[in-house]
Amino acid sequence: MGNCARGPPKQTKQTPVVKTGEYVKAFPKPILVSTDSSPTSNGVLWKVFTELDTQDEADMIALAGFFQVLSESTLVKAVDMGSDVSEATSDDVGRGGQGQHELLEHHIDPREKITLKIALDIIDCFRRGGKLQTLTVHKVLRDTYFMLKQFPNIRHANTTGADQKVTVVGDLHGQLTDLLYIIDAIGPPSDTNKIIFNGDFVDRGPASLQVTLILFALQLAAPEHIFLNRGNHEDASICCVYGFMKECLAAYDEITFSMFVEVFRHLPLATIIDSQVIVLHGGLFSQSGVSLEDLMAADRKMYSLDKSSMTPSQFQSSSPEKSPQTDDDAKRQHYLIELVTEMLWSDPQPIEGRLPNPRGEGIIFGTEPTIEFLKTNDLRLIVRSHECVRSGFDQPFEGDGKDLLCTIFSASNYAGSGNHGAFMTFTTCAEDKGSNEVRPLDHITERNSEHVGATTDAMHKLYYTVHSYGGDTEEEEQDLQDTTRASLANLILRKKEPLRKAFEAEDAAKTGEVPMEVFAKVMEDVTQIHVEWRLLLPLLLPGRSEGIMVDYNQLLGGFQLQLEGISTAGKEQNRACFDGLYVNRRELEAMFAFFDKDNDGSISRAEFRQGCEALNAHLPAESQLTGLERVMDLLDFDRSGTIEVTEFFEGFRFMDLRDGKEDGKINIPIKSAAAKT
Repeated sequence: MGNCARGPPKQTKQTPVVKTGEYVKAFPKPILVSTDSSPTSNGVLWKVFTELDTQDEADMIALAGFFQVLSESTLVKAVDMGSDVSEATSDDVGRGGQGQHELLEHHIDPREKITLKIALDIIDCFRRGGKLQTLTVHKVLRDTYFMLKQFPNIRHANTTGADQKVTVVGDLHGQLTDLLYIIDAIGPPSDTNKIIFNGDFVDRGPASLQVTLILFALQLAAPEHIFLNRGNHEDASICCVYGFMKECLAAYDEITFSMFVEVFRHLPLATIIDSQVIVLHGGLFSQSGVSLEDLMAADRKMYSLDKSSMTPSQFQSSSPEKSPQTDDDAKRQHYLIELVTEMLWSDPQPIEGRLPNPRGEGIIFGTEPTIEFLKTNDLRLIVRSHECVRSGFDQPFEGDGKDLLCTIFSASNYAGSGNHGAFMTFTTCAEDKGSNEVRPLDHITERNSEHVGATTDAMHKLYYTVHSYGGDTEEEEQDLQDTTRASLANLILRKKEPLRKAFEAEDAAKTGEVPMEVFAKVMEDVTQIHVEWRLLLPLLLPGRSEGIMVDYNQLLGGFQLQLEGISTAGKEQNRACFDGLYVNRRELEAMFAFFDKDNDGSISRAEFRQGCEALNAHLPAESQLTGLERVMDLLDFDRSGTIEVTEFFEGFRFMDLRDGKEDGKINIPIKSAAAKT
């Protein structure tokens, strides 16, 4: 498959954050088939990790809709990118900059073009743990904004000589060490060294600011050699949920975050390599016949997650500044924005047709839509990212369709999963025996001959090599097990009451036990995680004696929380409150960030109540946060009328009551790690 290197330093382990159309009648449940029955089999654990990650994203998409409305009214300010908005902030050096290596503003004159030397200086600044002053960040953002506005939705990266190469980098998710490793490995951009970054630069990792500013600086320095595609995380509402907003506010201010969001709206959607390979973030479409002309016609800056579920009339009324003149215009614009949504969110699976996507946006698509799209547009290969895959590179289709599409993912040890990171290099000559030819579609079987179009024979040969790094150490394998167990425990806390009711309904004799097959069915039905639950019992109930019966009371009662400084043991009226706060901690933390305007980690009791009540409006009845007044009394330690949110979230400990040992600190500080480096 290519080269495998040790790669960048191990990523800091983090707590995982782990359309139905008329074309499908039902969403089938995938079945995990494993030849390894070991309870800690990495195949089983990886399946659980990816299922939980997908379900988590679906949950957070619903919350992101709320943040879209909230951000428009309270946080994401309307900024004029054409004015010197830097003068609007009183903090010219940003927050948390004391004692850090800084690239001073006078090094980059506001009228000076950002050159490759300046971009490399910025990389060196971040490599040493420094930060950029606010004025410098604003210059980079303004210049990037004006450059991106000039680019079409689809750009072209061509190899015009035997010595030229095009590298494709997948999701980075704020992992600076991976980006630095890749830049060191392939070298800076040049006429012979073009680089495509395929979206999801931000969120989840600890250094989204640094990653994004490096990419923007490189784009400015080498506009013909750097290609930035938009990912689904380059969206205001998603940034609010998954961490970039918090990181940006901790290091800079609301204006700076608003500027990032505005720049994201203008990122191109795809890049085509040598008229043969299309590189886009997510995947394909719910309708057939989509052309590159359609994708070029979309007004990409109009896309936002909240518009993806609108009807054409709603879409029309939501865009008064550019309102279509006729119903046909509205339908056309709505259709084009749906295409953008699906480009950013869809996923492939080894099926033939299309299915709804459990993420909640986009679709699942298989070989038939892929062949149809490639032939319609005279292309040979789709390169996409968007999914964490174990080796960093994956070909999800089988048989004749194997060479139609691949996934590239560059964030190694993502969310503690122990995966490889990888990148791809395209050249016009085979680099080594690990090179793969981009094959014309004439190898597809006759059953697909009805598809329109045909790739031209005039295309030159193109090859790609996959370079992977990281992963496969004993420590990272243990990370995957620990991450999966923590995620499963969190899921059980979140679903505790529905699980208890379902188990009790199956336990007519009230024994507190159910057969193994009933246990597996209840877990799958309630959690909607479709894995072999019997293989996970050793993780959920360590030391459980062999047998066909499962003690569900032991399972549900085995995990509890304690909050430092507060005794909750034996106080069941408090227990449910803290369980609810814990399992919704990421959502609450993001909401509290809206209210903590001075970013000091404290909010008023009224703001705490407002955040909890806002979250309740988006939670099912069984998951509602209750007893808020009692919780506020407990959290307002000194009766000052303010709640130290930082201490609240840092104080959680996840406890295994069977042995009384701490299984892992849940550390989600309001201040970002990036601001403390």
